[in-house]
Amino acid sequence: MKYFKSKKIILVILLFVNIMIIIAQKSLNSVSKEQKLFELSTVWKEISYNFANMDNCQGLNIDSLYKAYIPIVQNTSNNFEYYKSLQQFLAHFNNGHTRCDIPDFLWKQLSYPLLITSYNDKKIFIENIGSHYTTKVSVGDEILEIENMNVWDYIEKNGT
Repeated sequence: MKYFKSKKIILVILLFVNIMIIIAQKSLNSVSKEQKLFELSTVWKEISYNFANMDNCQGLNIDSLYKAYIPIVQNTSNNFEYYKSLQQFLAHFNNGHTRCDIPDFLWKQLSYPLLITSYNDKKIFIENIGSHYTTKVSVGDEILEIENMNVWDYIEKNGT
């Protein structure tokens, strides 16, 4: 019976964390400092009185950990860093069921399209590019510079 109760508590915590993530899913940089503090505080509050596996966290002072993470969470520059800081906070509880998953919408915003190039007559051309860059470059364009450096100098320096 105790095992079932522990599982139930963990599931409640996971559900709550997931709900908090869904609420914050508007855009890449949408979570305000106040919202970040509120969400961290809510997770801390739930864990401090509802976490069933504190025996796995010997020597951990939950209040000190929370206090240390307030500036870390509030000073993240975007939602990706914010979710990573929540993951780091929850990792201190040594429990694989107590985690913060980065939402799918954020992975899609952070991913970049594949750029396919070809080499012909000592020149590099764009063969295919994702829709994300269609307003900046076109298929058939020659690549002359990468990061303000001549393409051949860049390749020689970076080996790519």
